[in-house]
Amino acid sequence: MMGFDTAQSVRVWCRAESRYAERPTAFVWQGRRIAVQHILAQWREPSGPVFRVVGNDDRVYVLQYDEALDVWQMVQ
Repeated sequence: MMGFDTAQSVRVWCRAESRYAERPTAFVWQGRRIAVQHILAQWREPSGPVFRVVGNDDRVYVLQYDEALDVWQMVQ
């Protein structure tokens, strides 16, 4: 799993049927577009939804959507 001291902004594509940020489908990290293969866990923080996902590079990432700021972040 990725580890850093602070959250970092990340560009995310997501599936949005009944609401935005329903589930991420891909994201750009370190200049590479990574497709989401599996969602391992999903929960809600006060700021918005959080997803622990496996990318097509077989690494685990944690993506959080801040609803008030309308921004996705890579956290951990």
